[in-house]
Amino acid sequence: MRFRSIRTLLLAAVVTMPLGAADAELLRLANSDVNFLLGVRLSDIAASPLVRTMLDEALASSPQMQALGAMAGSNPLEGFDELIVAANIDAQSPQEPKDALIVFSGALDPQRLQGIFCSEGCEREPYRDFEMLKVERKDADTPGFLVVLDGRYAALGERPAVLRAIDRFRNQTASAFGPAMQSWIDRLGRYHLWLAAKGPFNAPSSEEPGPAMLAAGAASKLEGFGLGLLLDNDVSLSVELESGSRQDSTELFEMAQGLLAMARVGQQQEPADPNKFDLLESLKLANTGRVVSASLTIPQHELNRQLRAKLEEKREESEPALEAGLHSESTSGSAVRIAPRSRPSNSIRVHGLESRAVEYPLTPK
Repeated sequence: MRFRSIRTLLLAAVVTMPLGAADAELLRLANSDVNFLLGVRLSDIAASPLVRTMLDEALASSPQMQALGAMAGSNPLEGFDELIVAANIDAQSPQEPKDALIVFSGALDPQRLQGIFCSEGCEREPYRDFEMLKVERKDADTPGFLVVLDGRYAALGERPAVLRAIDRFRNQTASAFGPAMQSWIDRLGRYHLWLAAKGPFNAPSSEEPGPAMLAAGAASKLEGFGLGLLLDNDVSLSVELESGSRQDSTELFEMAQGLLAMARVGQQQEPADPNKFDLLESLKLANTGRVVSASLTIPQHELNRQLRAKLEEKREESEPALEAGLHSESTSGSAVRIAPRSRPSNSIRVHGLESRAVEYPLTPK
């Protein structure tokens, strides 16, 4: 299954997010020689204060969002606890991963899973004492296969990867990850969303001096990349970059410090805003051995402020289209139509009197 063919599920998962290790049973189903792992804890989305607040803000923003929320239900991911994506990704062709497998856990309902993944129909194929569902996908050259291993675990991927997952599950075989990948799992598996990848890595080459050229050079020296995200009352992000040597790590750290200093200089040239959150001030860099780490915490009130600003921007973008529709209706008949406003105003806008809307001020009593 191509990497892009699993992006729909990943995008749905990434917006969700208990501390503790990653589910060992899920990891057991993955191939031990993979160089890419992504884990998402799904079961705490309803309990997360941050996610609940942001969803409430979004739902209150418009009737369309309220209708979407009603269709999705109070928790569209109900029954799913955790998800892990495992694959081997070649740096030369990252869009064509090998052995891609998605495994997930929870109180799984086979009929519900079939409804999600088999909207266009599925063929059934037996293997050992399991029944796989062959999932045809328009955006992939090869079909995917879905199997519910029991009421707790399921796997989705290309046929060879799913067959190996079934064998490991039935034989109670544990995946023995290499020391490097296991170290990433141990450090990152406690996050709500985590990613671990082993190099080599490639960045787009650039002939012009600047950040792009520096990034390409730094990426070629990386041996590992890790990311962890916590969604609690605030958002906490941690990134780790592992180089092949201490010298490479020191050079990467100094480069990151230089880029951060340049960004701060640019920020100082902007008009001061005491209400604006200082993202650069919150960003912390560290260098330990061969690992450069960066951490960032964004408070909930700042996220809410940005969300409200985005929602307001969307409302303003949709207003001209709404008013154009009202104007079209009013000029097609003889009646004069007063267009409703999406928010209180000290004036009213009337369509149909002239070629464009006429705005009249309201006289206060």
